[in-house]
Amino acid sequence: VGGAKADGRTDDTKAIQATVDLYTTCQDKKMNASAAGVPLGAHTCGGKASQGGTACSTVFFPAGTYRISAPIYVGRCTGLMFVGTGATTVIEWGGAEGGTMFISNGTVFGRWEGIVWDGKNSAKWGVSYNSTHGSLFETREMHRNCRFSNFLDAGISVGVTNDAVRSMGKKETAEALVQNCIFENSYKGIALQDFNDYDWAIDGCTFLNNSYGVYSHTH
Repeated sequence: VGGAKADGRTDDTKAIQATVDLYTTCQDKKMNASAAGVPLGAHTCGGKASQGGTACSTVFFPAGTYRISAPIYVGRCTGLMFVGTGATTVIEWGGAEGGTMFISNGTVFGRWEGIVWDGKNSAKWGVSYNSTHGSLFETREMHRNCRFSNFLDAGISVGVTNDAVRSMGKKETAEALVQNCIFENSYKGIALQDFNDYDWAIDGCTFLNNSYGVYSHTH
């Protein structure tokens, strides 16, 4: 991650987002949610994107603590990988209470591996899936060897229980794998909150001190 300090004090949001934008080519007609889950309007990910660009790459997080204060946002793209070193790569929330750490708006074949996501008892969601891209739905996502701690709602949220976001046409997020992950000290570990967000395989995961391990509720 170019330019990030990873010292647990510096705000690394802009450095991480700039790296994501540099190594992805994707274009969005609308960014579907703010930190609080409210639509924001136009947003472009990747300045050199072609129409519907989809080529993505790997973002590596060396050991360290990356403090962020706003959501890391990725739009429509295929094959994005966030890879850390395991317990020594920590992304922690330093923004307003009720925020979201990572928003996926149309990733396909995304992979998140070896990262600790720490909401610091202030972020609402860790990774939030909310595609609003026409007929595109998110699929073949994988979270492996990650830890999700201290979220007001859920470590992984699929679908936002927010009428304004839903009115934008939330698409399905299906056929995903969560493997060897830890979910702890949150209201929910994984929240599946919209119709047709199906075929989520959860294998070898540990749920500690949550009100719900896996929460499934449709609207």
